[in-house]
Amino acid sequence: MENSGPQSNVKNDPDQVQVGAQQTQQGQAMPGSAPSVRSRHLMSRDTAALLVIDVQEKLVPHIRQNHSVIWNIGRLIDAAQVLNVSTLCTEQYPAGLGGTVPLIAERIKSDDEKSLFSCRDCANVIERLRKENRHQVLLCGIESHVCVQQTALDLIGMGFDVWVAVDAIGSRFELDHVTAIRRMEAAGVTVTTTESAMFEWCEVSGTHEFKRISTLVRELPPESVVNPDARYFPRLASRYLIQSAHSESNTDGKQTKVKLSFIVRSTNNGQVVQEFNGTLVRETEDASKIISKSGVQGVEVTADGTAVSVQDADGNISMIYLPIGDARTNHPRWKVRKTERHIASEEYKHDYQILFKVVDYKTDTTFREFVGYEHRDPQNGGFTHVSGVRQVEVSSDGKWIIVTEMGRSPDLIEMPAE
Repeated sequence: MENSGPQSNVKNDPDQVQVGAQQTQQGQAMPGSAPSVRSRHLMSRDTAALLVIDVQEKLVPHIRQNHSVIWNIGRLIDAAQVLNVSTLCTEQYPAGLGGTVPLIAERIKSDDEKSLFSCRDCANVIERLRKENRHQVLLCGIESHVCVQQTALDLIGMGFDVWVAVDAIGSRFELDHVTAIRRMEAAGVTVTTTESAMFEWCEVSGTHEFKRISTLVRELPPESVVNPDARYFPRLASRYLIQSAHSESNTDGKQTKVKLSFIVRSTNNGQVVQEFNGTLVRETEDASKIISKSGVQGVEVTADGTAVSVQDADGNISMIYLPIGDARTNHPRWKVRKTERHIASEEYKHDYQILFKVVDYKTDTTFREFVGYEHRDPQNGGFTHVSGVRQVEVSSDGKWIIVTEMGRSPDLIEMPAE
């Protein structure tokens, strides 16, 4: 079937295809007799465009490895600007899903707002691609299996050559992400990576542009990959660290006494939150042979950052909750009070109203209230129907409320300044 959209000049110009080599009488190419022609399976900076799809504030927090995805998108934009590759950006219903995240918005402005998941009706995007003869389109953004996938398949149908940078797209779930890549590839989309795309656009080494691309390639992933943003991941944000300070003293040449000290510090202000001490005595010549232990032998911060696990000399582990506690219920200034009220009526005798109050603990005044409902099964205690707000959290930095409502993506509500 003949495509009606823009096509590569290499594909449509027979003379250009033949310029790569003179033909012998037997029809075999004679290498080295004329300049080579770049394969149509490679992107060219002169005919390629980068399309950044819907990297928005209320979508990004739910994407797997989102920090890595955004970092790669940023590198693609930087490389495109170095090499004069056209760069375009879309937003899906920004009134509800927020604008493009700052890391991307500071590099590129949105060209189109859309309600369709696909970008096929984004007039500014399509018109610019055609006007600039950018028939090769590299896609990045979110989500892999929705807006990216539908855009890729539509652009293929419109006659564009489409690439997708698989490390610069993402979904909430791995299965959706992987399946989308397979489906796009089966439809004719070329799968690539951020680094591969950058070098493909660059094409040649030894230039000033190549040096700038090499700098982008050598960039290390952001620290936030291992230390998530507290606004979006209140349970994973690193709020505490353990400092170990051990000192040894040789008693009689045969035994060595080690004093163990474990200090829990706040990463916000460096203050000491808890301190634990212990001792162990081991053989001097063979440090693996422990003679005796006493006190605390090990301390770790739990994965959600709300407590420390403390191991004593007998190997028993106890949990000690940190002063700040769980970010959902006991932030230094804000806390969430959750109460339920039985709706007492014949029609709704198994229904409950769930009320979340965000309270300033200093004044005991309510800042915001949120309501949800549960219809419970009297037989097994489960839910037969739920609606409204299901969860309210305060971020670990105390600047945001994360509100999860049934059937909707979480909302971020900014708190007043301290």
